[in-house]
Amino acid sequence: MANCINFVETFCVGNEHAACNASLLSSMVQNNQAITIYFYADETHISAVRRILPDYYNGEIIFENLDIKKVRNSNVIFGALEQVKIIRSILRRNTAEKHVFCSIVDSSQIALKLIAKFSKSKYYVIPHAALCDLDKVYKLSSFKGLIKYLVSFQLWFRIFKLDNIKYIFLGKHINDHLQQRNLLSNIQHSFMEIPYIYTQQVENFKKLSNPITIGFLGIGSSEKGIEEFVDFYETCDESDLLFYHVGTLDRFHQNNDYKFKSLGSSGSLISFELFTKEAKKVDFFVLFLKEDEYKLRASGTFFDIIDFNVPIISLEEHFDYFASFGEDRNNYGIVAKNYEDLKYKILHLDQNRYKELKENLMEFKERISKQNPTKFLEL
Repeated sequence: MANCINFVETFCVGNEHAACNASLLSSMVQNNQAITIYFYADETHISAVRRILPDYYNGEIIFENLDIKKVRNSNVIFGALEQVKIIRSILRRNTAEKHVFCSIVDSSQIALKLIAKFSKSKYYVIPHAALCDLDKVYKLSSFKGLIKYLVSFQLWFRIFKLDNIKYIFLGKHINDHLQQRNLLSNIQHSFMEIPYIYTQQVENFKKLSNPITIGFLGIGSSEKGIEEFVDFYETCDESDLLFYHVGTLDRFHQNNDYKFKSLGSSGSLISFELFTKEAKKVDFFVLFLKEDEYKLRASGTFFDIIDFNVPIISLEEHFDYFASFGEDRNNYGIVAKNYEDLKYKILHLDQNRYKELKENLMEFKERISKQNPTKFLEL
């Protein structure tokens, strides 16, 4: 067997999925030191990944630039043809028999299946938000709707079920949901929790602030629950609770004049140092994830919050990420029936229980940080 392996990113640029890909690579170095590791990606994405990786790991990985401008600027058909060229060029560069595609979109899935059909290599595919296309309803009665379906992620996921392509889903909850819907018949598959490098050190547990600070972490978008955060804010008196958006708003919310404190204006760049400093000031982070939005996708925000060791608040109706680990979310934060109930539970929480929640989070973080996300490679 060849003693090298390719990690390939044919779509992401800059910081997109950089933390996830950096964690994949670092785990590969830690657990498979006898294997040469190649990482093929856009130049800006490689730079973002290398900033996250410790210096030692950077020295153990061979980075190769890919020109993916045409992929990102083309429609699905031309994007697929361009990626066929890219993948074929990678296959000619070394003797790797296993190739990990760190993310995949509709065009890259088409390209990969066309290549794999005539290849003896093994391909591992890690779909992110592209899986949400499986829930999309295409209007097949119209010509335009039919064309879109013929090149969709949904259709190509279901056809050409090849033994040398294995899908790796980012979470047990995704794997379970697809199995319940009988979508994995004759498809090679496995799952891992989203790869993550935990970097935040917590030496002394902070006590509850006065007033207590409720935070929303990261990009303020509908799928992450920014409207629900606003709704909760509007039911509260800021003399009791302080609301803080540690992040920026997406383009769909940038014109809203929200009254709560925000770390950055829409579209602004926030340094990692400032982001980290401000996140540590928060007493609770909301995790108002919609059930329908996250049954087929992972949440990097969940792992960011775990890394900061900040208890999580949510309503019973919201997606329960801890359940994917077989854990009770009540041990790591506050769960309530409605906003009034949530406010009451927060204001009546004592310091001892708050300290216990943070201790539980620390233990949980230690357990999941020991996982090896690259075990799916069966090396």
